[in-house]
Amino acid sequence: MVSPPVQDVFDAHMNDPSESPPRAAITQALKFECRQLAATGATNVRVHFQKRMLAYTRTKHALDEAAYAALSSAERRARKLGLMQAAEDVCRPPDEPKRSPDAHHAWVKATRGALGIDDAVGDWKGKPMLYHLKANPHRFLNATHLMSVAQHAAGRKPFALFPLRRAHVPRHVRFDQRVLDDVLGLGAAWAVAKAKKAARQQHPNAPPGRAPKRGRDDQSLLAEKGNVFDRVLDLKRAGVHRRRHFAFSFTTDGVSLHLNMERPPKGAAPAARAAVAPRLPKRGIHTIDALKAAARAADDPLSGMHVVGIDPGKRELVVCVDADNPRRAPVVRYTLAQRRRDMRARQYADEGKRAKPAAVTDAEHQLSAFRSKAPSLTEYARFSTERRALLRARPEIADFYADLAFRERRRKSKIKAQQSEARLVKRIRGMHAADDPRQLVLAYGAWGRAAGRPNAPGNKGHPPAPGAGLMYRLARDFVVALTPEHYTSKICVECGGPCGAHPTLKTKTNREIRGLRVCQHEGCGLLQNRDRTGATNIGVQFARLVRGQPPLRPMSGEELEFERLRAGAEGGGD
Repeated sequence: MVSPPVQDVFDAHMNDPSESPPRAAITQALKFECRQLAATGATNVRVHFQKRMLAYTRTKHALDEAAYAALSSAERRARKLGLMQAAEDVCRPPDEPKRSPDAHHAWVKATRGALGIDDAVGDWKGKPMLYHLKANPHRFLNATHLMSVAQHAAGRKPFALFPLRRAHVPRHVRFDQRVLDDVLGLGAAWAVAKAKKAARQQHPNAPPGRAPKRGRDDQSLLAEKGNVFDRVLDLKRAGVHRRRHFAFSFTTDGVSLHLNMERPPKGAAPAARAAVAPRLPKRGIHTIDALKAAARAADDPLSGMHVVGIDPGKRELVVCVDADNPRRAPVVRYTLAQRRRDMRARQYADEGKRAKPAAVTDAEHQLSAFRSKAPSLTEYARFSTERRALLRARPEIADFYADLAFRERRRKSKIKAQQSEARLVKRIRGMHAADDPRQLVLAYGAWGRAAGRPNAPGNKGHPPAPGAGLMYRLARDFVVALTPEHYTSKICVECGGPCGAHPTLKTKTNREIRGLRVCQHEGCGLLQNRDRTGATNIGVQFARLVRGQPPLRPMSGEELEFERLRAGAEGGGD
């Protein structure tokens, strides 16, 4: 059932049949895009709900600048911890004891009722909030909307459930067997109907009017898909490796084409291996405990691991140090400037800016006064009306964005990003000798989950960087183990003493030199690079934790609570 306010907005601002393009032969493509949109909304709720609850809590307890400035450092830290605990209490089962200070309990109870948390969950079944967010994400849409309205009313950024696009450059559309057949009119649908009819005759007990569903590995189904795609794609001439892994679908924007590949199914493990301790994995993101369990058969858990410590960052995206020889082995650095240079980001941005007519720039500036992410239907209707009026009044907008140069630059940028990442993978793999039988393990600093996120603490003033995305990319080729990096850049790699800023070496503006650290012990005084020190100590931290030893610097109870809450808010949906 469609909500009446949504229907009114559609009838008033979107239901324009004179501008609707014909939908003949693209019904299947539109159905898939609708399913993708629903999946995007469900993922959005699951991944971001708890983080948005923290933002909502901070908004409701916001202080003015004078009141916040009057707080001491300890009071600010206690206030921050209390708000994080209050946000967690709102998302916890009602029968569990609250962890926030008593002063927040009344607010937590009122907020649970106002947002309808318990009504959305229904029966908690002894499961955490993340379970219910994944099982029934649609039940939390109202709570997400109410929090977004509160953010908007407070003058802060509201939450977007779907990635509404304001650009006019076409995006990618997915083509599978049915979509390809409908769009190009290949006439292959009759083969599918014939196969279903034959299957129905072979299964007389099947429900009337329906043929038994075939599995993905059914040879007749694979033959039908291969027949359709062989008439359109020539993967051999395109130089595609491992063509047998083609998943019979691709996405395209009319210029570039992305093939969907699948990994072959894994065979069953031999029975003789069932009683043996699990072996180290070959790739993926794993916890330290999982790697310890996989290596428990060895006397020394590290005997089968070649550890490389990695310190993620904003400017230097990753700094890799070989834990076997951290002082002499070459360091692998991959910086944001290098990545942007490899992708020709500045060149492509300047080309697009120079080619844009002044009329298009003025229209986009005029449209920026309207908020497409506003939680109010009335305000979104004003944006939609203005956008359509500009497109009608200025045909040069459509003419400008119809140029294939936009999609060509996007295609080249994607290819160059893949090439840049492939070179990084090759350099990291070069740190491991070809005849070394050990498994290469990347001890990745845990801050990599949030590194590079725009507007995140510590990232303001810097362009967005592929922090978590780069970690996931490396996990496709290596074993990645998230490692706590608490104080790893403040501990000397030589004597274990504290590191700090150089007492005399400063910039011309009398500021600390970025990246320069010096051991504060009088007998040491070793000059160090902060990122290299951090990567070295992250490798040491990983080794100590795998062996069951305490970390380099034990964390206090308050610090452990901060880390637990931060991990739940930032990475709870991963």
